[in-house]
Amino acid sequence: MRVVIAEDNEDSRTLLQAILEGHGHAVASARNGQEALDMIRRDPPELVISDILMPESDGYSLCRALKSDPVLQRIPFIFYTATYTEPSDRQGALDMGADRFLIKPMEPDLLLAEIENTLAACAAGPAADLPLGDDTLLAHSEKHVAILVRKLSKKVEELDRERLRLQESEAKYRAYVDNSPLAIFMTDPDGGILEANPAAVALTGRPAGELPGRNLADLVLPDSRPQCAAGLAELRATGRTRFEASCAKPDAGEASIVLEAAAVGGKAIVFCTDLTQMKRAEAELARNAAEKEAMRREIHHRVKNNLQVICSLLRIQSLHIEDPALRDVFSESESRIHAMALVHNELYAYDELAGISMQEFAESLALRLASVHQSQVRITVDARDVTVSIAGSIPCGLLLNELLLNCLKHAFAPGDTGEVRVAMRREGAHVTLQVTDNGRGLPPDFDPAAAETLGLTLINTLVRQLKGTLRFEGNDGTVATVEFEEG
Repeated sequence: MRVVIAEDNEDSRTLLQAILEGHGHAVASARNGQEALDMIRRDPPELVISDILMPESDGYSLCRALKSDPVLQRIPFIFYTATYTEPSDRQGALDMGADRFLIKPMEPDLLLAEIENTLAACAAGPAADLPLGDDTLLAHSEKHVAILVRKLSKKVEELDRERLRLQESEAKYRAYVDNSPLAIFMTDPDGGILEANPAAVALTGRPAGELPGRNLADLVLPDSRPQCAAGLAELRATGRTRFEASCAKPDAGEASIVLEAAAVGGKAIVFCTDLTQMKRAEAELARNAAEKEAMRREIHHRVKNNLQVICSLLRIQSLHIEDPALRDVFSESESRIHAMALVHNELYAYDELAGISMQEFAESLALRLASVHQSQVRITVDARDVTVSIAGSIPCGLLLNELLLNCLKHAFAPGDTGEVRVAMRREGAHVTLQVTDNGRGLPPDFDPAAAETLGLTLINTLVRQLKGTLRFEGNDGTVATVEFEEG
């Protein structure tokens, strides 16, 4: 079957043609009623499917022309429209002689079924010849005009509503752009400035009337023009770009800006963010950080020297002491000061002063104590991934120093070999420190709370400072366990 389609919308025309040709029909398509009428007169088809609202000649005119022609009036005629959807539109179309009035869109199967029903109805009972008198033609014309006037009035109302909506949208857009703190330019793809908002005018320091016609490259300093050229090339190639540049400010200063652009309808919208204050703040932070680092180095240097002087004084003084017990007191004091120095060194090694690594600290402390006491005892450390904050580092470091000193002095006889194990674990804020030796064990009447030795007094004092608990266990050696909460 040969079908003529009259449809001005290309997508609708292509879809309808594909549906019909997919079911074996030969299709000729036209973009308006007059073009379709010429086709039909040259080669009458078996079916005409027409839209209504079309340029030059609409579907009503096409239908009236066919139904007024004795040769063509019996060709089945179907209106297929998305614009004329009111009952009066349907009735007007049928009064003009249309065989079917269908509303877009329809599922292909339903559309084909309607076409088959129309053809079957026309084949089963041919309609009587339509009266062609002047009165009938005039009535059809008047009805046609009335429908068109009503439809055009509705269309005008829709256009008025759309115009108002666009005006409101334009007003909102203009308000956003004009009041935006960002400098905004509308440019062509090559960076030619078409429009600029007040913030852009303020950034460039040029009168608003001078910006249109200039190029973005004219606004940046010479050393930023290569970045600008590369950014515009990227914009033309990909539709988007982002680059940094420098431009002269109205006060003869220099502004650091970042430009972000996107292609929009053959043009580009460019947002410029002034980074000058942020760059200055970053530079100020960098200067402050440098000063802080210099001060930290100086403090570390002074503290290190002072602790070294104290250790040297104690060592010199101990050389003039003949009493071994008193000399041990000086040696232990030197050891405690050295432990503090180790904590200080570990803190200095952390850039953020977050705390100290207990693995490295304990290994350094154990190595020094074993050397000073010329002990054959082997000290092992397992404190991986455990750090202690600044507040807890000094008491915790001194506490470990005292516990190790106790092991080396009291757990083993001079010249004995043995082993001391340092273990430290952390679960959230909870820290457990354990020092275990395989030495001679605790005396039967040992009571750490009642002990009056300097070492145990210091241990108890440091545990209280950490707000922790201490317990000793003695069975084939000694186990000292300290638990505390540490932020």
